[in-house]
Amino acid sequence: MCGIAGFISPEGLSGAREVGNQMAAALAHRGPDSNGLWVSSDNAVCMAHARLAIVDLTETGLQPMTMRNGRYVLTYNGEIYNAHQLKKIIETQHGETSWAGTSDTEILFKSILLLGLEVTLKLAQGMFAFALWDEKTKELTLARDRMGEKPLYYGIMPDGSFLFASELKAIKKHPSFSGRIDRVALRQYLNHGYFPSPSSVYAGVFKLIPASYLVVQGGSLQDRTANRMGSPKLYWSLSDSAELTRNEVALLTESECVNRCEGLLRASVKQQMIADVPLGAFLSGGIDSSLIVATMQNLSSKPVNTFTVGFQEEGYNEAPFAGEVAKALGTDHSELYVSLDDARDVIPQLPQIFDEPFADASQLPTFLISKMARRSVKVILSGDGGDELFGGYDRYYWCNKIWRILKQVPAPMRPWLSNVVAGVAKVPVLDTNFLVRNLAGTGRQINPAGKFARLPYLLSSKTQEELYLRLLSNFESPGSVLKQDKSPDHVVFEGKNWNMFSTIEQNMMYLDTITYLPDDILTKVDRCSMAVSLETRVPFLDHRLQEFGALLPLEFKMRNGQGKWILRELLRKRLPSDLFERPKKGFSVPIASWLKGSLRPWAEDLIHSRAVVDGDLFDASILSKIWHGFVSGRQQNQQSLWTILVFLDWLSNE
Repeated sequence: MCGIAGFISPEGLSGAREVGNQMAAALAHRGPDSNGLWVSSDNAVCMAHARLAIVDLTETGLQPMTMRNGRYVLTYNGEIYNAHQLKKIIETQHGETSWAGTSDTEILFKSILLLGLEVTLKLAQGMFAFALWDEKTKELTLARDRMGEKPLYYGIMPDGSFLFASELKAIKKHPSFSGRIDRVALRQYLNHGYFPSPSSVYAGVFKLIPASYLVVQGGSLQDRTANRMGSPKLYWSLSDSAELTRNEVALLTESECVNRCEGLLRASVKQQMIADVPLGAFLSGGIDSSLIVATMQNLSSKPVNTFTVGFQEEGYNEAPFAGEVAKALGTDHSELYVSLDDARDVIPQLPQIFDEPFADASQLPTFLISKMARRSVKVILSGDGGDELFGGYDRYYWCNKIWRILKQVPAPMRPWLSNVVAGVAKVPVLDTNFLVRNLAGTGRQINPAGKFARLPYLLSSKTQEELYLRLLSNFESPGSVLKQDKSPDHVVFEGKNWNMFSTIEQNMMYLDTITYLPDDILTKVDRCSMAVSLETRVPFLDHRLQEFGALLPLEFKMRNGQGKWILRELLRKRLPSDLFERPKKGFSVPIASWLKGSLRPWAEDLIHSRAVVDGDLFDASILSKIWHGFVSGRQQNQQSLWTILVFLDWLSNE
């Protein structure tokens, strides 16, 4: 795994090599083993690379890599798991027998040149982001993997320079970088706690969307306009690809579905265990990570290295469960016990780790477990992606139950129902845990009081899609905290197909997979692991498994008030049920108690900072009301408050 960066600067850039080295140095955490640089003879184009050597540790894997007498230059971040199959295709179809080494970089490069870009992208199985420069045609091509595991930012600056990099910190090293905050994107961040693709915190800087490539034309300064940068082109679509398997999946029996899922997962895990360096797995003791580890151990002739972070506070500690699973599977298990104060102490590092505000608090334990694992291994497998594909989130039940109620209420009466529930929520003796549990149909609720407080807002939804969007939002009206903001409440799912499936649960899983998963979960995993030079691989994201799982009938995912039915069936083959059939806690930290305790001075300083009082972004009086409503206990608004504080902390470090 690596970091990539580069630029095309108008009429050449004085000091291009120095700037390129600075951009590569900013990504040293992603690639501490070596770095490389290619600069065109006119100093107009630069391709930089920071290497984390995983496969082919020799110099034959160094980048940027050039071919055909320097006409083509490639800088690449990722792993192509089926590189050997690609190599065989190249050898068979083109008679290619000359290979400098065994790196997947060389195989990917030759595949693009010999088989073509789109053919290669459709054949490649893996996670990647790369930039390919053609010195003859003066074209730069950027591409990103199907599921969005590896990041890639890009943008045209006011002087016409085109910049790209794995992380924003490298882009900011270029002298033409313009750091103006994107106000529309800021509103979406407040809604969701992350900047949804293709937006970033900065106006004019974008994330390349998953499963796409972008071709940028070179040329003179006069030609360097937005017109020379086309729109990203999709080379794969989960909905379109899954649709091709609809009839096939519909004919499978229950046992055939279980067996097919097991075969696809096993093949994915086997591919992703290939490495020339020490490898291990995160193990929380939950269904997803336990199944990944069980599959790894079944494929391995020696104990698999597994890692768990345990918290000293009992309510947040899942390490004992992970230990029992590790013992049953026979892994070489490591535990690191930390305090919640240790997790809290990561907060000052967040602006540097993420570059733009990111408010998923599970980033704190994710960073700690990544840091611990890196002491022993260089590659780690993770169980992420199972919840979105197989119905693991409580909100799938929650949303369905609410919509079943709303369907019985005429639209004009929904505001009245919302007001009634809002009044009930204020009753001091109300057992919100009981009400939420019965409404959602599951006993695995986290923060039931907070969920019930949001119920009036949800009950005024007019459509299923609006209900889903409101369920994911941190604010009822994010624009209310911003100055001079008239942007729409929700644009994150614009152009996405809500009605792909016949059930609200399946539609939610699909949209979570193409939005929340890459922009929240995979962003968190990538930044936290790469901050400590650890490569993370995610077997559930194999596109063949995704295509199969997306169209599985709902009863194969959710039964009897529980999600991930088919994964449970697979895990029962490896473990006793009592080791994983337990309430889901999640990777959580007590943000509310911190903000009322040890983090209160930090939060108050940010809320009342000059950036708020004198700035042009936030309404200082509204932020003050939000803060006082929280500390007084009148409002269960810690997530929206945390989202604001993370942004303000990032802003103070700009």
